[in-house]
Amino acid sequence: PSEMIMDAYEVGQRHFGENYAQELARKAEELPKDICWHYIGPLQSNKAKLLSKVENLWCVETVDR
Repeated sequence: PSEMIMDAYEVGQRHFGENYAQELARKAEELPKDICWHYIGPLQSNKAKLLSKVENLWCVETVDR
């Protein structure tokens, strides 16, 4: 939840991960802009466009077979 992210943010954490593209996009909108977001997990092509609009997306970490 965003509240837990803010707790960690307030003590200096700036890198956070999310494994749902829609959740990452929503949280990136509502939380501080200096957070570096990591998308973790498989990425469907229709979600890539959504993530490409997240200005503070730091990296996409995906492993596929």
